[in-house]
Amino acid sequence: MATLQDTVRLVVQDFISREVLFTALDVSNAVKQQMPNARHREVRDEVRSMFTTDIESQGWAKTPITVNLADGTTAEALLYHPLTDSWDLDNNYSKQQRSAVSFQPTTVAAATVALAQAQAAVPAPVGQTTVTVPVPTAATTPAPTPRDQWASLFSTTPSLFPSR
Repeated sequence: MATLQDTVRLVVQDFISREVLFTALDVSNAVKQQMPNARHREVRDEVRSMFTTDIESQGWAKTPITVNLADGTTAEALLYHPLTDSWDLDNNYSKQQRSAVSFQPTTVAAATVALAQAQAAVPAPVGQTTVTVPVPTAATTPAPTPRDQWASLFSTTPSLFPSR
């Protein structure tokens, strides 16, 4: 059985080989598809500890970015990216990706109903009543309007258009 550290390392190596920009949340969501009970905090710590040994040695860097949380607030996260993408991180890691939410394992009603029907025909072992399946629950965000995109150019820090 793979450990959390092994799974995180495989996911990070996959992202690096495909040159996919990622945050610890992206890694956490990928890990949760294989290990539904993995905690984001543990995955984040593993990714951070891998930076000098596995990520930076591949010609990648980390840059702090602002991400949008589900409650409407913002937070700072580390974006891992190839050095060649350093010049255009805003376009390469879109606003939609900055609004991603953590996947939560949920109980799927249809699977539970199917299991209950199957158990009605054959007696089930004691204590086996539900199936928990990880289902990604991502928030949908509308695409920004051109007006919003233009306004964001002037609200960046440091400004793209300094006043001297």
